[in-house]
Amino acid sequence: MPEIKAATLVIAIQAVKQRIDALEAAQKEDGVSEEEMADLDEMLLAHDTAAEDLKRAYDAARETDAKLPQYGWLTR
Repeated sequence: MPEIKAATLVIAIQAVKQRIDALEAAQKEDGVSEEEMADLDEMLLAHDTAAEDLKRAYDAARETDAKLPQYGWLTR
């Protein structure tokens, strides 16, 4: 697997978190059809999985770079 810079991980983590927030907000909107809800559920699951993968990669990066902030700070 290619090496990913910590700064790139930070940007990816924050972008995925923003997308998760947007998907969750879309699920709460009035008038969402069953088909749209199923699509939102599928996208949310994919983004949640990506967030977990990114967290594992970030935690590994923090083991070698103590200057990196805690993961929770990135996803507030």
